[in-house]
Amino acid sequence: MRSVVTLFTFLLPIAFAKSYAQTKLKVITYSIKYGENPFENKSNIEDVGKFLYDMQADFVALQAVDSVTTRSGKVNQPQEFEQITSLYKVFSASQQIDNGKTGILLLSKWPITSTRIIKLPDNKLGTPQTAIIADVKMEGNKSMTFICANLDDKYGANRENQLNAITKAANTDNPVIFAGNLNIDPADLEFDSIKKKWQDTGNSAYTYDFNGTQKRIDYILLSKKNTWNVVEYKVYPQRYSDHFPVVTKLEVF
Repeated sequence: MRSVVTLFTFLLPIAFAKSYAQTKLKVITYSIKYGENPFENKSNIEDVGKFLYDMQADFVALQAVDSVTTRSGKVNQPQEFEQITSLYKVFSASQQIDNGKTGILLLSKWPITSTRIIKLPDNKLGTPQTAIIADVKMEGNKSMTFICANLDDKYGANRENQLNAITKAANTDNPVIFAGNLNIDPADLEFDSIKKKWQDTGNSAYTYDFNGTQKRIDYILLSKKNTWNVVEYKVYPQRYSDHFPVVTKLEVF
């Protein structure tokens, strides 16, 4: 009897590791500037929606998404993207603005089993921001956690605290993907916290380009406790926003 118990105990971690063997995923993060093309000053929700549909991603993190604001023509953008992509959605409003709301949108190919929305610390300075943390159920009864966030665009101390809050909230046994506009350039001090706490999927390609300023501030990050393979990382040069969409193809083991 003891040998059977010992064998079962020995096989448990192996079985858990195999449950994720070569799970392949496509992930997008994209800050869409509330659906307005900054170069032509006109709505481009249909263009963004078509891009997302064509990508056929498992997870999408969108930032600067409006819901029925005057500036975006009273369009319910979260609902529009849900209908275009046929993905499950969670929207979190960070601000009341222009007779509506603006915030972040998480889209998932997989059913969402639980959701947490956390208000990120800002010391009453900067722009209020939130993060969405969603647990999803995938094929083979596998679980994954996906996080969408937009960090403060003014104060480095706020971004550091917000990053720490998200890292703490992401304490789970699931593999975790964290995506969003973090407003952190690799030259910033806060980038050290990213490297210490997360696996970066990207390279030096810039993800923001407007009025002569080019920066890498949009990220897809991975939990360090898991084994990942970044199959592909690509920044698409779409001119629908002042940011470019970032797309990764991943495997988790």
